[in-house]
Amino acid sequence: MNTRLITIITAVVALIAIAGVFVFSRSQNTANAAAVPQATGELDLEGQPMLGDPNAPITLVAFEDFECGHCATFEENTFPTIERQFIENGQVKMYFVNHPLPAGPNSVIAANASECALEQSEEAFWDYKTVLYRSQRPGTNWASATNLVSLAEEYVPALDSEALATCIEEERHSELVQAERNMGSAAGVQGTPAVFLNGELVADPRGNALVADIEAALANQ
Repeated sequence: MNTRLITIITAVVALIAIAGVFVFSRSQNTANAAAVPQATGELDLEGQPMLGDPNAPITLVAFEDFECGHCATFEENTFPTIERQFIENGQVKMYFVNHPLPAGPNSVIAANASECALEQSEEAFWDYKTVLYRSQRPGTNWASATNLVSLAEEYVPALDSEALATCIEEERHSELVQAERNMGSAAGVQGTPAVFLNGELVADPRGNALVADIEAALANQ
């Protein structure tokens, strides 16, 4: 075999090897990209509790977990600001969606209880939501069925406690809660609280940052 032929064969083999590496690398990148949740913003909000003017130009959707400390901070600090500055004057409407973490039983039980409250009254739901966040006790079984009913009896008299107890015991809305969590995960929610502004997942849901995002969105109307 002459030197020229050997050189050609060697070059062909090298090209095949390079092509194989390129294809493998591209397939790996594609697989990795597919594994990263994408923020689609495609949210089905039918039946979700909503606060504000239905015709408001700005829509906020908050995915939250009742066991989440950051969500409790959002409830105590950010939510009242958003309600006072934007919801009450008709500029923003806000939806709440359950996104319980699967690791904590309190998360799932409290989420189901919130849906039981919503089943009775949307207005009472918002009051009960606030009570649940203020009742967080990390490391304890604070979301027992007994305690959840007691909280309603003491702080949200608009709720029928017997009906609430039955609903919680039956885990009546467990499938709905899971569906809400699945919706959030499909839309790119990886932690709570996660807030969407007109279909876009905001980078920072804390008070000043979220206020700035809302003001910017209003300015672009």
